[in-house]
Amino acid sequence: MPRAALPPEAEAKLREYPFTRLQTQDSPPRDDATRCQSIRSKLRSDMAPSDSDFEFLKEHPEQAIWFREHIESRFRLKLEHLARLRGDQGAVCPDV
Repeated sequence: MPRAALPPEAEAKLREYPFTRLQTQDSPPRDDATRCQSIRSKLRSDMAPSDSDFEFLKEHPEQAIWFREHIESRFRLKLEHLARLRGDQGAVCPDV
């Protein structure tokens, strides 16, 4: 679709402004407690944890056990249900 031509003054003025996105720095990796808090917050907000959240719990079984013992039972049941749907039940909520 062809663009409408702008008056030369407007085109000259627009060339003064950069239209590329500024590069943002990556945030530092979150610690284990922050990750658990993020997962808990998602469950409380009726959001499903992301794939990276499930991977975190799978890679850190000690955090998964702590999380399982310290969240409300309704959230634990919801997390276990979502893990079961993904096929990750044992990895996300290992037996204590």
